[in-house]
Amino acid sequence: MPTTLPESDDDVPTGIHERPTWPEDVRPTIVDPSCAPQSGWVSRLRDLLDRIRARFRRTPAPPPLPPARERMSSSPTLVSSGVFVFEEILSGLWRLPPEQLDAVVRLAEHVREARDAGAEAAVDARILYVLARLMPAPGGVVSLALLRDKLLGLPRSSVDQGLLRLEASGRIVLFSAPMGAGLAGTGGSPGAGIEHPTRGILERCALVPERHQGRGVRRAA
Repeated sequence: MPTTLPESDDDVPTGIHERPTWPEDVRPTIVDPSCAPQSGWVSRLRDLLDRIRARFRRTPAPPPLPPARERMSSSPTLVSSGVFVFEEILSGLWRLPPEQLDAVVRLAEHVREARDAGAEAAVDARILYVLARLMPAPGGVVSLALLRDKLLGLPRSSVDQGLLRLEASGRIVLFSAPMGAGLAGTGGSPGAGIEHPTRGILERCALVPERHQGRGVRRAA
């Protein structure tokens, strides 16, 4: 209600409006939704804010990829009729745990680096990769028959030349002795050895430990 003050010196009455004041215990405050209990209107408000944030959150777009190819077979394997099933590899990446996905990224970078170094370097790098995956233990021996089974798509002549290059550089050792105990697998097609003019038929190979590479590794006769 207006309140009339006493008349001033110029006899002009002055009126003002009183502002209502809140008692201390009912004074309105601004509540941070994150500090309020998750119930009632606060919970609904937080849900609304989350939905708004989700609409503006950036979702990574798929990288540029080759067009999808039709599946050549209903078989669930990654190789069908000699055709590499690219779509299955891409789909499988989404199911890998982080540590395996990191390993895929490192291998992809390694493959690209090897290919950029030239055709021979790419063959040598692939042979070393397969041998590292096949080795049963440090110093283990692998048959060339089994090795060839894992090098699908590489001509035999390319594999033979790659093995000889790797031995000359001290990365692997080729053996002509008959396969015996400790051999990592005896499968594969017959006649998978390399015919050497002085050492006979080379039938097995082994990776050389890193500390011995390039130091004149002794070849088994």
